[in-house]
Amino acid sequence: MTQVSTSATKFYTLLISLIITGLMTACSQQVETINPASQGIESVASARLDDSVIDSAATLRSTASFPIGTMFSTQMLNGDQKVRSIIGKEFNSLTVGLFMNLQWERGKFNFDLMDRRIKGAEAYGVRLHGHSLVYHIAAPDWITKFKGNTADFEQAVKVHVQTIAGRYKGRVKSWDVINEIIDWKTGKISDNPFRKMYATDEEYLAFVKKCFVWAHEADPDALLFLNEDVYERSVAKQNTMIKIINDFKKSGVPIHGLGTQMHINVNTPDQAIRTSIQSLVSTGLLIHLSELDIAINPSRDNNLIISNQLTQTQQLKYQVVVSAYKQLVPDKQKHGLTLWGFSDADTWLVTAESKREMPLLFDTNYNKKPVYYTFLNTLRR
Repeated sequence: MTQVSTSATKFYTLLISLIITGLMTACSQQVETINPASQGIESVASARLDDSVIDSAATLRSTASFPIGTMFSTQMLNGDQKVRSIIGKEFNSLTVGLFMNLQWERGKFNFDLMDRRIKGAEAYGVRLHGHSLVYHIAAPDWITKFKGNTADFEQAVKVHVQTIAGRYKGRVKSWDVINEIIDWKTGKISDNPFRKMYATDEEYLAFVKKCFVWAHEADPDALLFLNEDVYERSVAKQNTMIKIINDFKKSGVPIHGLGTQMHINVNTPDQAIRTSIQSLVSTGLLIHLSELDIAINPSRDNNLIISNQLTQTQQLKYQVVVSAYKQLVPDKQKHGLTLWGFSDADTWLVTAESKREMPLLFDTNYNKKPVYYTFLNTLRR
């Protein structure tokens, strides 16, 4: 974490100046009342943290035994040499998205920006993951307010899925086929605009299955994922997903993995993180920590004092996540761990949510923070 020093005022001024509106949509961080770590927890964090610099030449990708990724945004595509150098050295997987808004009007796709982003990501010679083919929040009005029957709706979605997956066939190696279909509070199917096209949950889930089939038809070699948020806050959601996957397997649906976004914060219980990962592992599918970041300010307090103890608590939380993934996910099920960005300058929590935040491994000047070394040393152990 960035250490508080005599230059703190300058740092805060820089951080606040970066709070701008952006289009980096990600799945919603749930807001909790902040409860700064107790003295006991802080003491444990300090005792257990390892942010020593053992090997200055080591990188995340060279240290990990599984892929380490980051979200590849337009900001990164247009980034300077320092940004490009970090991406090339640290990551061997890049998540490119969003794809749901490419068809701005039915039958009319605009691929200009996405083609540039795919080409820009390919320049690094690493694995590309697509996020996401079907997502109600990122969709344009013509599809979320669809006028027509379910058969016509499904034909429109099929064309959308197969046009995009087919265009990037062999280039995007894996896809989040669909994103956020389960309500975390109830564990039931969410009442999203696509669900409203159907009379029952069963009919809607039949549509979800078809999305996977359509994606597989367009690119039979691509790995297909169902991506969800806040598993760590909902055992009910975990149980529902297990039931869905069991049904998918019985039905022969081509699904290969589950994404758990892992947008968490310093108050997220350690055991909840571990339990959620174990639950998903039980499906036997590939497990992708798909959008990891750890917020320090879930209550959105603009006057939050960013103390050493608070940043150390965040370091400890990263340590818990990385250790849990290493220890609880069998090697054959490790698809990788992806950070939702890598710099506090570009995090969606600032650019899209306008929060006072510093949830990632590099600071606003793209320098490594102490949490980077905590992350790296946890990968090493």
